[in-house]
Amino acid sequence: MKIADLRRLNGPPSAKGFRALARFSLVVADGFRLYDYELVQAPSGQLEVYPPPCRGGRTAAMSPAVRRQIADLAENILKEHHDQQHSVQGA
Repeated sequence: MKIADLRRLNGPPSAKGFRALARFSLVVADGFRLYDYELVQAPSGQLEVYPPPCRGGRTAAMSPAVRRQIADLAENILKEHHDQQHSVQGA
């Protein structure tokens, strides 16, 4: 499993204090990709992962352990992008 096409989001937090940090594709296996997952920071600071919204029902179900694994993968990509931006700006 890996993260692809990560796009940073810079919108304001929701009324409840949740902030969407990034949207990405989740590559589960070669030839199997899930689109538009979101990495969200909860008011507590914990990172959560949500599948794309769907009218009329759920699009995916994930155990807490799988959510945590995906959030960790996405967080690592965000940190890599942040580090790369700062190294280019500092050059």
